[in-house]
This record gives sequence, C-alpha cells and structure tokens, in this order.
Amino acid sequence: MKKSIFTILLILVSPLSYSQDFTKQQIDKWLNNPDAPLPVVKKQRKINEGKLVFLDRIKHKAVMHSENKIQITKSSLKDGWVNLNQCYKQLDAFPRVQVVYKYKNIRKLKVHVIKKMDSAKVQGKSVQLVNVKKGATLCVSAQVQSLEKTGTAYQLKNGPFRRKFLDGYFPLRVSVSVSYPLALIKLARVSPNNKVIEKNKGILIHKTKNKIRLDATFEGVLNTRLVFKSTAGSDLSKF
Repeated sequence: MKKSIFTILLILVSPLSYSQDFTKQQIDKWLNNPDAPLPVVKKQRKINEGKLVFLDRIKHKAVMHSENKIQITKSSLKDGWVNLNQCYKQLDAFPRVQVVYKYKNIRKLKVHVIKKMDSAKVQGKSVQLVNVKKGATLCVSAQVQSLEKTGTAYQLKNGPFRRKFLDGYFPLRVSVSVSYPLALIKLARVSPNNKVIEKNKGILIHKTKNKIRLDATFEGVLNTRLVFKSTAGSDLSKF
C-alpha cells in the first residue's frame, strides 16, 4: 500500500491580511468579530509560526476542539480503509470557512450536524461553511484509507493538526480516539511517547483493552502515530 497521510486543515477564507506585530489576543478578538476593523498595533509580539507548544488544557478549555473517532475493522487490515467520525466545536466566527481533507483517499464524506451556521456543503474533499458564528459546531463522517501496513505491523498516522490563519498558528484542542479488533492486533507504540506526555499538562493518553484516546491542547503543528502488531495467536498473513 502506498503511503497515505492523515491530515486535517481548517482554512479561514478572507482576502485580508494582518501584521505579525499584533498580539494573539488581538487576532483572536478580530477573528471572532470579522466586521470589526483590524486591531491597532501597540507592541511587538511574535506569533507562533508552527513550532509545537503544548498548552495547559485547564487554562485553554474554551479553544476550538477537533474531536476524531476512528474505527479500525477486520477489513481495514486488508485494504487500509478506516471509519472516521469527526466534530469541530467552538469554531471561530467567519463569513466563509472551508474544512479541507488532505487524505490520499477519502470516500462517503457526509455532514451530520451543523450548529450556529447557515449551511455546510460537501465539495470534493472539503466541506464549505457559510456564515459561521462564534461557538459553531460541525460534525461529519467519512471513510479514509489511512492504515498502512509496514512489514508485520500496521501504523496509523494522524496529522498534521493545526489551527492556522495566514502565517500564524493559534491554540487548538485535538482528541483522537481509535478502536481496533483486539483479537487480531494490539497497540505496540504511540508517538508522542509517554516521556513527552509526562512533561506536559497539555496532552493526555488513556488506554483500554481495544481503544486508545489521545487528547492534546497546543499551538503549532501536531502529528501522532500509532503502531499496531498482531495479537499472539492471530494469523495476519492473509491480510
């Protein structure tokens, strides 16, 4: 199977630009009120340009949230297709927004829930949103070919996750829950690893027998990787 990348982009559509001299608070205020004039520059403050920085999840509990639920099935081990259910919550207010999916292969993309926006329409590998209000919600489902077989193992790459506006990156919460057939595969490795997690208040991992959930609050660009190996006694040679 050819390499595929699990990528989610949120692009705010606007002809306007801004200076990196604006503070993040000023930009956030402007994003949530697009009819307001551009903020006045009072002092220089560098905006995050993509470096991954984990944030205190308690202090940033109201930021935009991308919640992703992925189901790996028996057939996924053969063809790489997994089921995805995703919700964006606490969206910024903006006249037009497009959620663009950069998977190599995606199918059956459907919109299920919209709140605090006029419309949400699937267009190719994107969902086009109109008149999004502050705190809006969008929920979709799809099938994506993102499980890759590497020798005797399987890996699921998630990311890059990012909340970007022009040249700046802003706080984002991402939750990724993955369920898998315990009789066939088991979780072998997670990246970011536990050493990274233990040092940061902004990222948590919770594991059960057949499910793992990663919850991160950050700014910049986040990539995750889950590696699975065959369960003792299972025969994956036919997959």
